[in-house]
Amino acid sequence: MFFCACTKSPHSPEPEAPEIWQTAVISQIVSNNASLRTDEFDEFDDYIIIWNPQDTIIDLVGWGLSDRIDSVRYIFPGMSSIQPDSTILIWCDGQPEQGANHAGFGISADGEWIGLTDSEGSFVDSLTLPSLPPDSIFRRNF
Repeated sequence: MFFCACTKSPHSPEPEAPEIWQTAVISQIVSNNASLRTDEFDEFDDYIIIWNPQDTIIDLVGWGLSDRIDSVRYIFPGMSSIQPDSTILIWCDGQPEQGANHAGFGISADGEWIGLTDSEGSFVDSLTLPSLPPDSIFRRNF
């Protein structure tokens, strides 16, 4: 099941809508992964996919993800980048010890706010994820 939307965050201040040709964006979220995709440990974890719509590489070193407006809960490690018109997947499983692409937080299947920050800590993209049934993909249309 796919849900397509582009929603506003209930948080204030609301980040400006991303100019997708100038930044990476959150393109997909799965918050209730029962059988869609497994990580390298054969676990069905939640995940976020970040997309680079640019025609140049985006260096993600120091960028972050969070489900909280007041703190960044995952920092992209050194040597992280996204090739032009490509994606990177971050497992949101609360198990950062499993590797560099595993965030220390999970995503609520009941819905929640998710934000992407640049290397200066400014939110460059955010959305409010709705409640999703198992194996549903929240996909944004740009």
